[in-house]
Amino acid sequence: MVRSCPAGLYKYENGVLVKRRVISIGSRTFIISDEFYAVGIHDYRMMYRFHSDGSIVINGKDVMYNGKDVVLQMHFLGDVEGGSSGIGKLQLKSDNPYEAIEKSDTLIVNMKGTAFKSMVTILHANVVDSSGRLQDKLEFRKLVCESVFQGVSISDSEAEALELVIGSKSYIVIIGRNDIYGKKDMVRAGDCTGFGNVMVFDTSVEGNPFIILK
Repeated sequence: MVRSCPAGLYKYENGVLVKRRVISIGSRTFIISDEFYAVGIHDYRMMYRFHSDGSIVINGKDVMYNGKDVVLQMHFLGDVEGGSSGIGKLQLKSDNPYEAIEKSDTLIVNMKGTAFKSMVTILHANVVDSSGRLQDKLEFRKLVCESVFQGVSISDSEAEALELVIGSKSYIVIIGRNDIYGKKDMVRAGDCTGFGNVMVFDTSVEGNPFIILK
């Protein structure tokens, strides 16, 4: 239904390392963490291509894809070049009959940065019931990450946290970056504390159990 251009290692005169992590919560909710470690200033273009059966609606840094049997929420949490105007759509054409994208929408997200840059993208597929209403629509908010040992807030370049609410379920996700755990520190977000590169806690269950990612 939707795919993005791949990440990897790109070598230019001023190189950039691209690191991508995809976190799956169930079968309908995904968090994509893109990290860019660069020398010099770079322009980044992230492109998402959608199935031609639906259409996209852009509202700032929130995007909705209205498909035949599903509505996809996309939320971009990062500094977009030009603010909300840095997200737009363009029409792609191809001579390849297997692509069948002549009428499909392509979303483009523009960023610029040096040294370290990140973009967290939340994707949630809503099931549409027989009356046309969305089931289990996603709500989210960013949380402040704190160093447990130092007792101070830490920047997004070290760790970033989200709280997600999906129907009756709620989760806290902590993403560690830039070798913060090489400092032997623990991170707290909300009522959850842990140590690891990616941590997911089920806060709808008493005790906020840690979810083992496979």
